[in-house]
Amino acid sequence: MGNQQSIKIFLALMLSTAYIFSFSHFGALAYNTLFKNTDAFAAGTAIGHLDISEKTAAEAERLLEEEVEKWKAKTKITFSYKEKKAEADTALYEFYIEETLRTLKQGQKNLAAVDVDQEVLEEMIYRTSISLGTVEIDTKKLAADLLIGATMLDESGYTFHLENYIPEAVRKSETISKATVNAEGSLNEIKALLKKMGTVEIPAKAQFSFLRLVEEKDIQMHHSSALSIMGTAIYQAILPTNFSIIERYISNALPSYAKLGYEAKVDEKKQMDLVFSNLNDSAYSLQLSLKGNKLEAILKGQPFLNKYSIVKKDEQSFTPKTVKQYNARLESGETQVIESGKTGLLVKMVRKIFGESGELMKTEIISEDFYAPVHKVVVHSPVEPVQVTEQAETGAEEGEEEEQETPDSTTDENVPMPVPGAHSESEDGTEVDEEDNEGDEKGTEPQTSDNTGQGTDMPAGEEK
Repeated sequence: MGNQQSIKIFLALMLSTAYIFSFSHFGALAYNTLFKNTDAFAAGTAIGHLDISEKTAAEAERLLEEEVEKWKAKTKITFSYKEKKAEADTALYEFYIEETLRTLKQGQKNLAAVDVDQEVLEEMIYRTSISLGTVEIDTKKLAADLLIGATMLDESGYTFHLENYIPEAVRKSETISKATVNAEGSLNEIKALLKKMGTVEIPAKAQFSFLRLVEEKDIQMHHSSALSIMGTAIYQAILPTNFSIIERYISNALPSYAKLGYEAKVDEKKQMDLVFSNLNDSAYSLQLSLKGNKLEAILKGQPFLNKYSIVKKDEQSFTPKTVKQYNARLESGETQVIESGKTGLLVKMVRKIFGESGELMKTEIISEDFYAPVHKVVVHSPVEPVQVTEQAETGAEEGEEEEQETPDSTTDENVPMPVPGAHSESEDGTEVDEEDNEGDEKGTEPQTSDNTGQGTDMPAGEEK
């Protein structure tokens, strides 16, 4: 009986203790849930990448305002139009904090309520390029694209190419430049090339290689003359543009078809290529055709904002020396010209860039081309006839001393009898072995430079 009473009392105490403990713990939790945090957002609720789970409306508003200011400070918006770029001010965005919080959906990712000020947008478009003031631009589509990153509060940088917001009908392709090169002597090869090549496309933001084009078109050429003529025409056509010349070569001597400063030698066997880069956001094309005996290259595409002018600078010529050689097989007084000689040439090609308003923005050196002179070579007989004047004979008879000029070191009279085996000397008295002279080439094949890809030869003692 006593044991049963004790058990009842123990159970009553246990139940009372459990009740008191449960009320204090779960009661506080229930109170917080029902009364204190009724305005907190559910788990998984976010605005863009900003997580506001378990945050009150006041806390979420403060966090969102801080995030918007951070986004405006860090995000870079760039407008580009052809060659020009301008940074847009994030002040063109209008964020609506209260509307964003009011329309939130619990437990999921939401977009920030934001809009673009159209007046500020148009002002920034005109600031990019004054020519856009007269061009029709789809500002509604541009504004919609501008909002994509803003609604997500993505701090990545954005570049918007304004050409993409100009109607296709307005974006007309125009002739940018034209070049003609004399193709006489290689007309048949040029015709065969044109049949396979057609219009040459130069994609946007891409590098163009002439030899790669030849490979893609499966063109088999045994001689490089036709390729060089076509390469020269292309090079001359793209020079007055903003294309970047990466690789280009020239010959030992200026070919008859090329103008000084405009040659571009192409040789498939020697891997001499013409390579340039189109850094623009629009593609261009080269139309090649024969007009009589001339190859014409026309560059077409979107016109540039800037004007590009090619100027020749520091043009020089180098007179060839005359090299004398002697041959015992020639009769006395007989001479033979075995090399007529060729004048050496040097020119610096400069590209001047003028802005939309005609102001000179930049001057850059495109290339320095040097063609070494080819010396004139004349073969003489080893003994020249001695001519005695009548005056000298008279003076000798009268016993008078006649003052005679010392012959020039390069005149025939001052030349000693040669030993077997021909030799030669230049006009400055320097002897040159005939064997070495015959093996002397007209310059050396140029190598690609580090700066422009331009192959050049410079005269001794001169810098580029």
